[in-house]
This record gives sequence, C-alpha cells and structure tokens, in this order.
Amino acid sequence: MATFTTAGVTFLLTGRLDFAISVGLADSILKFFIYYFHERLWSRTRFGQIRKPEYEISREDIVPVAMAAASAERNGAK
Repeated sequence: MATFTTAGVTFLLTGRLDFAISVGLADSILKFFIYYFHERLWSRTRFGQIRKPEYEISREDIVPVAMAAASAERNGAK
C-alpha cells in the first residue's frame, strides 16, 4: 500500500506515469533491502531478549537432596 501511495503522490506531482512507476518500483526494492539489513542488525542486540539463567536446577539435582533430607528426618537426625 505504501508503494502505491508513493507512486500516486509522484504521479500527482509530476504528471508522468512512467516516472511514478519507476519511483514506486525503486521504493519497494529499497524498502526490501532496508528491512532485511535492519532485521539483521536488530537481531544482534540483546534488547528485549530473555537472558539465560546463570545456572539451572534440574530434577536430578533436587530429588537426591530431598530424599536425603527425608531419610535423615526419619532417622531423627537434624
């Protein structure tokens, strides 16, 4: 839609359909490359991305500790 608007405004200002089509085509090609490189640069930033935790606690880490605590509690240890 924006390309048609650009071509339409160009046609209204110049009265030349061939020039308006050329400007509209150049506009869409230019926007494609600008969008591509903008996204490439934006993906390199850390803004808005969720950071990975410094460490991760897995179930394998929790279960043995919980079982040892339960066993110690049953045996009367503190």
